[in-house]
Amino acid sequence: KSAVALALAISVTASIAQTAAAPDRFDGNWSVRIDCPSNSEPSGAKGYVFEFPATVTKSFLSGTRGEQSAPGYLHIEGVIQPDGTAELRADGRTGNPDFAVRHPASGSTFTYQIAAQFESTKGTGQRLKARVCTFGFSKL
Repeated sequence: KSAVALALAISVTASIAQTAAAPDRFDGNWSVRIDCPSNSEPSGAKGYVFEFPATVTKSFLSGTRGEQSAPGYLHIEGVIQPDGTAELRADGRTGNPDFAVRHPASGSTFTYQIAAQFESTKGTGQRLKARVCTFGFSKL
């Protein structure tokens, strides 16, 4: 009995160690594309599209565009769940006021949430408040 229990314990421990060491299916380098069309409302903003790199490590996505203290900076991050869903957070600084809702001064800070869905090599997302923006994620 004890030999069987020991063999089972070793097998379970090896299986857990192998799973923990295996890279996550989302891990790697990604390209992020943001597309925010022009708003038609009075407090609206001009549209823009830009791309920047991101990295996923242990299912944690982190991507940055620009320099942290400069206008136009954007950083997104968050955990991608095993089923591919993700709630990402975006933090940044506005650039040209014509492209930001309610036209705040250049360099003003902002934060918003992104609801995203990932597959092994691609993903999509949407900004949740203030304006319509769609996100595309492509694994490189």
